[in-house]
Amino acid sequence: MTSTSFWTRIQSKIHPAHWMIRTKIVAIILFVAITSIFAISIFYFVNMTNININNTGDTLLNYSKDSQLRVEEIFQNNINALLALSSSPNIMQAVEEANTVYPKQDKQQLAAKIAQMDQQWKDHDPQI
Repeated sequence: MTSTSFWTRIQSKIHPAHWMIRTKIVAIILFVAITSIFAISIFYFVNMTNININNTGDTLLNYSKDSQLRVEEIFQNNINALLALSSSPNIMQAVEEANTVYPKQDKQQLAAKIAQMDQQWKDHDPQI
């Protein structure tokens, strides 16, 4: 019986209908404060998440632009190097000598051979 009356007393004290007016006001103020803090925290979290996502996107965009500029610079340097090589008299002489080694073929035979080699290239043939 003692335990039943104990729980009954606790339930009667916890139930808001039995609270004093001062306790009800304090409970309402605490409820409003906690609810406000929770709402502000959610708003802050969502806002900061969006800011972080935007900052990360901007950073990645800048990295991609920098990478693109570096790749363009590398390609331009390679093009300049190849242009310098192609205008070298030694290279021109070596190409002319290499061209004289090939047997004389007419344009149709050359076009057929080029087409065959092009198809092998497209098929990833290991022979070329």
